Amino acid sequence: ARGSRAPLPVSQPARTSQAPRGPDPGRGLAGKRAGADWRRRRTADVTALVLMGGTSAERDVSLASGRAVCAALAQGAGCPEQAAPLPHSVLPVELEPDGTWTAAGGRSGSAEEILAGCPGRTIVFLALHGAGGEDGALQGFLETVQRPYTGSGVESSALCMNKHLTRLLARELGLAVAPGKCLAAEDWRSGGPDGRARLLASLEELGPELFIKPLRGGSSVGASAA
Repeated sequence: ARGSRAPLPVSQPARTSQAPRGPDPGRGLAGKRAGADWRRRRTADVTALVLMGGTSAERDVSLASGRAVCAALAQGAGCPEQAAPLPHSVLPVELEPDGTWTAAGGRSGSAEEILAGCPGRTIVFLALHGAGGEDGALQGFLETVQRPYTGSGVESSALCMNKHLTRLLARELGLAVAPGKCLAAEDWRSGGPDGRARLLASLEELGPELFIKPLRGGSSVGASAA
């Protein structure tokens, strides 16, 4: 989880080197139960706010992801052998297309209003996909209001959302990167027949078979073979 400096509800080796260690789990079912019980005590008052929906073209995919996360957390909370820490309660929240946050039960408002009504030890489980959810914008907001969240931080989210920048960095680090080009949609729209012909000619060096993807986005939305 990233965000505030409040106690984190999950174990993170890089950040919890001074945290008290749990009991030696030993072997067998009894050891697993003892370890699970210790983890539950550490997360007894934690609420997982599962944020889903959003404003991107991947909204429907995000809603499916969020509902699956809520179901998994609810089922795991009743399993005494569960190895991972679990939240005490789960709060589904849908980010509406107009930017409004709607919590389970119908409570609706701005992000600040919904978060203000949450318990102190609330972690935001990000089940958002696409722009506004994976590009560092929401991560930056949660950092500002000091709310912990799951997933990557601001810098890595912003960088990896941009496929061109990610490819440049990977190539700079010596990783194998397939040949490719980044074309601006505006150049295609405004170039006219001659301009489009030049753009297509610039792709000939890549070979006869191409795979086209939006610069920012995922879930195969807008992807096609050419």
